[in-house]
Amino acid sequence: MHASPPTTPVPGRRTASDLRDRVPAHALMVEAVRHAKDDPDGRIPTGERTRDDGVHGERLVGAILAHVGPEWLVLHSVPVGAGEADIDHVLVGPPGVVAITTLHRPGRSVRVCGRTSMVGGRRVPHLRTAVHEAKRAARLLTTAVGFPVEAIGVVAVVGAGRIAFASPPDGGDIALHVVTDAELLATLPTGRRYSDAQLDRIVAAAVLPGTWQRQPSSLVTREDGALLAAEFDALHCAARRREVAERSRRVGRGLLAAMAGVAATVAGAWVVQSLLAG
Repeated sequence: MHASPPTTPVPGRRTASDLRDRVPAHALMVEAVRHAKDDPDGRIPTGERTRDDGVHGERLVGAILAHVGPEWLVLHSVPVGAGEADIDHVLVGPPGVVAITTLHRPGRSVRVCGRTSMVGGRRVPHLRTAVHEAKRAARLLTTAVGFPVEAIGVVAVVGAGRIAFASPPDGGDIALHVVTDAELLATLPTGRRYSDAQLDRIVAAAVLPGTWQRQPSSLVTREDGALLAAEFDALHCAARRREVAERSRRVGRGLLAAMAGVAATVAGAWVVQSLLAG
């Protein structure tokens, strides 16, 4: 039995449950801000392989996707499942649906071999994640619109030193691409798979939280994307200032200790010299 098509949102107008208002790294920033509010010092995790690193990767990819043509619907941080999981970026256009997973490892080498990916010699799950998210996007959109919707998976590698392919990425029955951020736009499919009427139904379904989650979290619609990004940036800047200040204090303490050591050595030598002279 086919699902009834959702009501198409009015162009130019946003409802309280429109996923187009979510910004890149929306879910990660919600989590980071929540962590800061629970931390006595208002700190957010920073550094590689943390929310901070993930936020910057997704925002860089989001900035690139801002340059796609008007025929594409671009959604960021699409919430899925029963928990707080999300798909980094989802694109819907005449050629089909693209689910993008971001891999942000600045300066690191990335190696791809079939269904396995490694960063700096350590295995990471991003290829498996990309395939899973593309399958999930296709399944959920198909259920929502009542006709088959296909999706491809893309791993967008941001800031890596290089990508080495021992063998092409293998997504099984899902087309899978692993590309640098510079290659991302050129990797998007072209042509037309869906009619205008079909595309309208896919877009209308894609922007609704209920398409992706049975019971959408209130955080999906409650957090204003622009305000959230501003709050995260303020917390991030404060965290960086604290780190700089702490490093300066450590350097200062080190210099004082070194100077005290030199002074003690000089004083000791003077005492010995005085005793010998006496």
